[in-house]
Amino acid sequence: ATNWSGPHGFRTDAESRRLPIAGVEEITTGYWRGHKWADPSIPALRRLMRSLVTDKGLGETLGKQARLDMVNLWHPRLVAAMAMERFCAIDKMLNEQQSKP
Repeated sequence: ATNWSGPHGFRTDAESRRLPIAGVEEITTGYWRGHKWADPSIPALRRLMRSLVTDKGLGETLGKQARLDMVNLWHPRLVAAMAMERFCAIDKMLNEQQSKP
């Protein structure tokens, strides 16, 4: 995935390779109209793909680490706990705003 927007916040260099972008384009039609779309760097994509072909163990190493990260960082119980913590913080903030004169 490109090194832009939401997905890059969930990845690490130990389990993925970040694809640089050449720029961003605005989506002009459909449901996502008005949003931005990353324009991936084709030369960088070629380099990343070649590195996977020439280093036979790289893909396996990245995949194993990605699996560990999913289990250790993004297990459903962990994500539910993070969401609950955020919901409680929002609830507290709303209650404090409502109690102000």
